[in-house]
Amino acid sequence: MIAARATIAIALTLLACKAKIGDACSSREITCEDRGAALACVGGKVARVTCGGRAGCSGACDQSVARAGDPCIGGEACASDAIERLRCEDGRFVSAGRCGGPAGCVVASGAIACDTSRGDVGDPCREPDAVSCARDGKAALVCTGGRLAAKTTCRGPRGCAIENGKLACDDTIAEADDACDLEGQAACSVDGAAELRCVLGKFSRARVCRKPCKANDAEVLCD
Repeated sequence: MIAARATIAIALTLLACKAKIGDACSSREITCEDRGAALACVGGKVARVTCGGRAGCSGACDQSVARAGDPCIGGEACASDAIERLRCEDGRFVSAGRCGGPAGCVVASGAIACDTSRGDVGDPCREPDAVSCARDGKAALVCTGGRLAAKTTCRGPRGCAIENGKLACDDTIAEADDACDLEGQAACSVDGAAELRCVLGKFSRARVCRKPCKANDAEVLCD
């Protein structure tokens, strides 16, 4: 889980008299149009901003829940579908990473909590080298270049899990060409017919097993 301060309360004052959307502006003054929207200075122009959080616009504009592309004044938010974290950049909310874990994205006690324990290859991510589990629990993923990429397979019976903030991956079983991250690591094939070895980041078949291959955390047995 990752937490960061959200812009829950934004100081509320009145815009200059008769200010209209598109008018030039230079201050951070805002005013409520209704409970769900306000007028604010965004990028030097008066714009309508949504106040999609639970408190709406009433003495302050709650932007803690929004959509990517919405005009914003600052801070972070949860996407309205609760599976994405947003960040205000250059006056617009943009994705700051997927919240693919079971808790999703939650606004709690003035903070944004984003459950990144699950995801898919290619999902946007925020912290380099941070790890998560694939949604099906059969692989571990790592944040590389702002996107989740395969780290290693977790096809063993315990699968992939994030336990106390640490990755637990049962990589005793694999398929040829599965991703791996420990050169020379051994595993059994899914059908038990072969022993596999990690070579240059991928499992490849090392030898055929006359008896079903068996593996545990300590060793791989292939006779």
